[in-house]
Amino acid sequence: MIIILLGANITGINAANNASTNKVKAQPSDSSKLIGKKYTGGSLPYEYNQICGSVLCEKNSSTDDCRFSISHVRKGKKEMLWFEYRVSRDQNGIPTWIIIDTLTLPSKLEYKEVLISDCSISGKDDPEIVVISNQFNTCTHNSIYKAWRANRKTKKFEAINPSGISCEDITCSWDE
Repeated sequence: MIIILLGANITGINAANNASTNKVKAQPSDSSKLIGKKYTGGSLPYEYNQICGSVLCEKNSSTDDCRFSISHVRKGKKEMLWFEYRVSRDQNGIPTWIIIDTLTLPSKLEYKEVLISDCSISGKDDPEIVVISNQFNTCTHNSIYKAWRANRKTKKFEAINPSGISCEDITCSWDE
């Protein structure tokens, strides 16, 4: 079983409020240069800013067993998903992550929303699923444009068939 810290800010800070502190001056020529790059806390490499993220944990395990994460990041108009592995924590508990795979998202004009870790396939929860949805401002997303699995065994994003995938928007107000 898997426990997902939904909507968790894996860096431990609010990326939107600290965008100016999340910058490093190097510039990669392509996303493959990000693979193998380490960063600590909210200091994202190459001037990327975190939009959201989720940490993948084994059920009934300590937070120290939460080794993988998925981050949705942006640099200018370019949006990406990063698949990350936690390699260590400093004496204050701040994690150091290594980027193990990346995925450049299509133009925002092609889709409405990115959903991470709160998806199911044919009714079975699957926290490794990441989708881009054709819907916006809805609690349940069934119109999936593209889908991937953040496969912890292969340490890669793998394209999957979006048929049968449904995702919940955890920011949605269920009381309305």
